[in-house]
Amino acid sequence: MKIRKLTQEEPAPMDLLLLADPSPELVNDYLVQGECFIAEDEGDVIGVYVLIPIETGTIELINIAVSESHQGRGFGKRLIMDAIEQAKREGYQK
Repeated sequence: MKIRKLTQEEPAPMDLLLLADPSPELVNDYLVQGECFIAEDEGDVIGVYVLIPIETGTIELINIAVSESHQGRGFGKRLIMDAIEQAKREGYQK
């Protein structure tokens, strides 16, 4: 599994994002405010998470989802660990 930041040219994986938050309006709002990261396995997008800065030094993991066909195999845990590492790399303490 490879995790990377979604580029501005790529569409967000709404099917996955809506697994974690059923409101398209809210998902679109926090995609504008934050950074979206996707997990790929053999070329397929299998997971996603979004980080949103809250205040100086604080960032929130606002959405995390794994495709139903890949659930129960530890991918969600790997996404959480990557989100924590990404936040640290960006200088966030909380």
